[in-house]
Amino acid sequence: MTEWINNSIGQDGIPLIVKSLHVGDFIEVVYANSDERLIGGYITSLTSSAPEVDKGKNKVYFLGISTEHPNNNEDEKMLWVNKIRLFRVIHK
Repeated sequence: MTEWINNSIGQDGIPLIVKSLHVGDFIEVVYANSDERLIGGYITSLTSSAPEVDKGKNKVYFLGISTEHPNNNEDEKMLWVNKIRLFRVIHK
């Protein structure tokens, strides 16, 4: 397994996980809401809530993870990227 990476925010306002991952990668994340928990699966989507011309700071990013095959969105969980504390890529 690979080492855990801190999901820091870059100078451009974009979280590191957004720049590092692609749809289809199998990852594990430490996600914090009321309590920190480990979530793993295939990335099914990676999107933001802001227009493309809005670069960085005003964007809110979402990550879709599914425990099924990356092309199957049936069991997809949508996560707020800013609540992901740590991540690691298990398989690209």
